Amino acid sequence: LVASDKLAPSITGDVLFGNGANNFNVQDGSVTGNTVFGTGADRLNISGDAVYVGNANFGGGTDILDIAGTAVFSGRLSGASGLTANVAGGGILDLKGTANIQALNVTGGGTLAVTLGGADTTAIAVAGDANFAANSKLLLQLSSIDDGEGQHVVLTAENIIGGDNLTTSTDFLPFLYSGTLTKTDTSLTVNIARKGTEELGLNRSEATA
Repeated sequence: LVASDKLAPSITGDVLFGNGANNFNVQDGSVTGNTVFGTGADRLNISGDAVYVGNANFGGGTDILDIAGTAVFSGRLSGASGLTANVAGGGILDLKGTANIQALNVTGGGTLAVTLGGADTTAIAVAGDANFAANSKLLLQLSSIDDGEGQHVVLTAENIIGGDNLTTSTDFLPFLYSGTLTKTDTSLTVNIARKGTEELGLNRSEATA
């Protein structure tokens, strides 16, 4: 880790790996760009207060994405059908678009962030189990107000374990909108709607103004 009086390291641009079991460890600073792994059992570890913004292609192997500390992964996943994604502590997995993975584990108060509306709308398909331990969070974001309203199936899984542990954060929604979560044993669905006058705290005169 970098001392508090030093500049954090950064990578800007794409990172390309060959075949084999590759490990990419990001323990501090930032990565802005895409990572492409070859075939093999690959691992992307993001920890500390590192921030990764970009896409990751895991090459279709039996792979692992670990997010710990207060680290953030924000982007798209591809070639990830054999991937296990682990989000621990204050880590954030911010997935854009469609993602097909093998397993998801959110523990220690980790956060799964989803985007609603437009081409970035999150749709995660978990072939196996999606596990949510105590204090897990679902962070809601809008990328398009025009397309954001309505119901969005943000995650499906063979089994959702601990769904009742999942709480919804609407801090990043526009003030005029509310978001509610419906959980089943196999899916998470978010409904985005305009707030009513009572939710907005308006009286009758203010609501008709």
